Amino acid sequence: MEELKETCRKILILLDKEFPNQQYYAGVVKNIQTIVKNIYSSALSDETYKEKINFNSLIREFVDETTHFSSPVIPELEKLDRLLS
Repeated sequence: MEELKETCRKILILLDKEFPNQQYYAGVVKNIQTIVKNIYSSALSDETYKEKINFNSLIREFVDETTHFSSPVIPELEKLDRLLS
């Protein structure tokens, strides 16, 4: 559970660094932040996150919208997907 929390924190920090203004506008960056915050909240409560998330689709949407093909957010989202599986 600690690794899950740490991964969530890392994703939120990376998004804040790479896209500081995007959290205020509708789009994939805000969607990812909302999803990761929900997962983090569940982890803090020692609950299993129950919603199904298609991380491949989310990552594809992220790349399409941001054009950041080598963003450090991508491997962290992949890791989050593995941790939730």
